Amino acid sequence: MAGKKKEKPQSDQQVPAAAPLNTGCVASNCGKKADRFGFCATHYEQFKFGLIKKNGEPASDYDKKLEHFRNYQEKKSARKVA
Repeated sequence: MAGKKKEKPQSDQQVPAAAPLNTGCVASNCGKKADRFGFCATHYEQFKFGLIKKNGEPASDYDKKLEHFRNYQEKKSARKVA
């Protein structure tokens, strides 16, 4: 036992990067290419607002949050008058 040495992994060996399994949006019924965190641009905005979960399922309080999200979009798109 005293004479055995543990082999250290070589630092010059490269571990191959894992290829993404799914490059599409994880939201249900969406076939667009995933841009951020596995979502397309539209579903990423909904994910950030809390409408959908990481796995693409709707949140438990989806209806309440959807109303707030629509109001947010209306305010965002409204023209500001000087």
